[in-house]
Amino acid sequence: MSRKTLTIRSLKSAGSLAVLALSIFAVAAQNPPALPQLTLQQAEALALQNHPQVAAAQNEVNFANQQIIVSRAPYYPNVTADLTGSQGNNLSRIGAGDLPASRLFNRFGQGVIVRQ
Repeated sequence: MSRKTLTIRSLKSAGSLAVLALSIFAVAAQNPPALPQLTLQQAEALALQNHPQVAAAQNEVNFANQQIIVSRAPYYPNVTADLTGSQGNNLSRIGAGDLPASRLFNRFGQGVIVRQ
């Protein structure tokens, strides 16, 4: 290769490197997007909303309100209901070792429990 060819290649490489560096600096030099302008009232509301002591106080108030509901609970009725049912094959025997179940029992059961 001739000296002229090497000089042209080195100039092309240097030019490419310069363009790359300028494009990187141009991207880095762009200004970040502007933050929205807040009024004084909006800034105060945002500060109160995100303050950990305010959040802790709100949790304590919620806890106290729930304690009121819990303390009133015995004055209200408590009703629960359970419904169960089962059915088995009439001709089957369920054995426990050498003791088979009687064929007279139809293996049908039901039950209802209501409490207050």
